[in-house]
Amino acid sequence: MTESYVGWQATIALNEDQIPVYEEILFPLDAAVDTGKQAGKWQLNAFFGNEQNEESILKAFKIASDILGEDHRPVITRVKDEDWQEKMKREFPPLEVAGFFIHTFDEVVPEGLVELKIPAGMAFGTGEHPTTAGCLTLYDNLTEGRRFENALDMGCGSAILAMAAAKKHQLKSLAVDIDKPSVDVALENCEFNKVETLVTCAYSDGFASETVQQRAPYDLIFANILANPLIEMSDDLINTLDDDGIAILSGFLTTQRDDVVRCYESKGVELIGEITMGDWVAAAFSK
Repeated sequence: MTESYVGWQATIALNEDQIPVYEEILFPLDAAVDTGKQAGKWQLNAFFGNEQNEESILKAFKIASDILGEDHRPVITRVKDEDWQEKMKREFPPLEVAGFFIHTFDEVVPEGLVELKIPAGMAFGTGEHPTTAGCLTLYDNLTEGRRFENALDMGCGSAILAMAAAKKHQLKSLAVDIDKPSVDVALENCEFNKVETLVTCAYSDGFASETVQQRAPYDLIFANILANPLIEMSDDLINTLDDDGIAILSGFLTTQRDDVVRCYESKGVELIGEITMGDWVAAAFSK
């Protein structure tokens, strides 16, 4: 009988101050990362979907270890279908953040919270990462008393940000990603949460694509990517943002915060809010 695998797990022991480097490098791979102390040593567990393979995972870990000047090689294993739910229940319990209840299984949704449910086989980029939580918190803070009409989730991953806006405010969004398997996952997540009529999922390499430009300008843009792409895309992002629109950006570390903020402020947008969670920053700008 052929065994069914739903993903990969990579485990590595490291020092606490090395964790942010690995988190940043693993971020574009849509890894669900869990860290904790085991026998006095910090351990990082990263879970990946089947769109990754051993080669791509090892390459990412090597980039991080080279940055640190150390030779860290993770233990990589396949995750069997029958093991997946137990791993997800143990490593990623339900999360309450900014009025949302993000979960994978059949937990009871507390009264007054907006449900976001991610299927067990797709539980990557599900809100447990500080960048996602920061974006959701800023969105919750900035939407009080304001109505958005047209949103863009750039580098959407699981599409959790677009889904959050759709479920809370019935906001129509375009969710795009440069990674085609991520787009497939985003579409399935939207169907699972019954927001597929509000969220359109598509492949796009940045802001210049016809898909993105056809629906521009946007009065709300989410961009939860990394510092360098945020800086490189800054002109395109600002040009795609509607007058008086808001951009919520994340995916950058506290050490990169000043570079990102300086870049955007120098191009005429105003910093109107920011949140730091651990080593990560989420920032909101108004045009």
